[in-house]
Amino acid sequence: EVLALDLTESLMDVLVNAGPYESPGGTLYDPAMAKVESMSVEEARKVLGQRVDKARDEDVHTALTKHGRLSGVLVPPDWYRRMRELDGDSTDL
Repeated sequence: EVLALDLTESLMDVLVNAGPYESPGGTLYDPAMAKVESMSVEEARKVLGQRVDKARDEDVHTALTKHGRLSGVLVPPDWYRRMRELDGDSTDL
């Protein structure tokens, strides 16, 4: 239950370089604790199940690149839900 999100390079910068801040549910993102790994879409296809498990079980975000450019990110479902709530959007997930 991990979602691939299309992200711009600037949002990826936020993921990697953002400072810690609080949300109603507690700490939303702390770069000191963040685990962001990068791999090509081609590599991810071979190990998608493992990447999904890492996102869900270890809170690892996987930045997916295509032709050397950021194409999307696999993120844990709870992180995605919190981001949607902070953005004012509800989600069915």
